[in-house]
Amino acid sequence: MDANYQDLQCADLKHILKTKGIPFSNKRKQDLVDLCESADALNLPGIDQNDSEKEASIERRTVRGKTYQHPCYDTGIVWSRNLATIPTIDTFDVTSFLQNYCGWSEERLRRRKSDNGYKLHCSGHIHDVTMAMLDEDVFYVKGKCVPETRQSSDPYIPWILVEKSGHIFSAECTCVA
Repeated sequence: MDANYQDLQCADLKHILKTKGIPFSNKRKQDLVDLCESADALNLPGIDQNDSEKEASIERRTVRGKTYQHPCYDTGIVWSRNLATIPTIDTFDVTSFLQNYCGWSEERLRRRKSDNGYKLHCSGHIHDVTMAMLDEDVFYVKGKCVPETRQSSDPYIPWILVEKSGHIFSAECTCVA
């Protein structure tokens, strides 16, 4: 083992694990160090992040075997500001998505109101919310989010892919987080 992972910051350890395709959410520094050392011991190669990110994006936009166009890049999607038919999404739908798809722990869910995304919503950084009906029971909902620290920068585009019942299939944002 050539690297001394103990000397690295958590962000650096997470970057190493990400390039090797190893999940690392909700890990303490020592856990991150252990994972990096295990990856070294197994001589795991890095993966091409661009291909991996593309595959993950396609997977997020695939529902019941059908892949929908990306909501930020496809100009053929018909968007509406009329949100009268937007699916009703309740707290349970959001909690279920965050736990089952994003791996949020019970503790992180309890702290959700201190989460930056929630704060941005409460402080009016989210605007221009639109929706698009993709199929009879599948919708995109997207908006624009003014960056907290660089308010003159281009807004981020968060979006969700949601079922008419309120079940959230996936979500994504153009921010770096």
